[in-house]
Amino acid sequence: MRNYRKLKPRMRRFAEAIASGKRSCDAALIVMPKSRAPNKLGWKLRNIPLVKAAIEELEAQAIEDAGITRVQVLLDAQTIKQRCMQAEPVLDRKGNPTGDYVFDSTGANKANEFLGKYLRIAPERHELSGPNGGPIKSETNAPSLADFYNTVTRIPLEPAALCEAAAGPTEAPAEPSAKET
Repeated sequence: MRNYRKLKPRMRRFAEAIASGKRSCDAALIVMPKSRAPNKLGWKLRNIPLVKAAIEELEAQAIEDAGITRVQVLLDAQTIKQRCMQAEPVLDRKGNPTGDYVFDSTGANKANEFLGKYLRIAPERHELSGPNGGPIKSETNAPSLADFYNTVTRIPLEPAALCEAAAGPTEAPAEPSAKET
């Protein structure tokens, strides 16, 4: 809580709002209700290093107060997975088994997905594509890499030629005539 104590009251309220689960723009409106750009303000406040550290401290304190540990979360996920993997008998209205069994695959898949992400067995991937799954097309007028390479390779490499090209025309300007002065 060292970083939290260093904050000014307004920043403390912002950090508390973020740690309690509010979005950045909502927390910014709590701090400055008449803000015209709460999204921008929330982003700015959240990216101040001292505020970031205070938010992390508050979230860690909340997890500690709730008694949640990594081991407990993993054990709960494992328990959910095992329960969902079991086939449960279907009961009729009177509570008698009908002979059919039900399997809850969604709960088991979510538990496996969580465990895979936690253990870094199944990394999260984001795929980017253009319209209808095609390639992403650039709308800029920037030259292609081939055009750039062709331009660069045409530049003379001799220092004398570079100096002459940079100096411009070698002829001296004409002297002003008597009429111009």
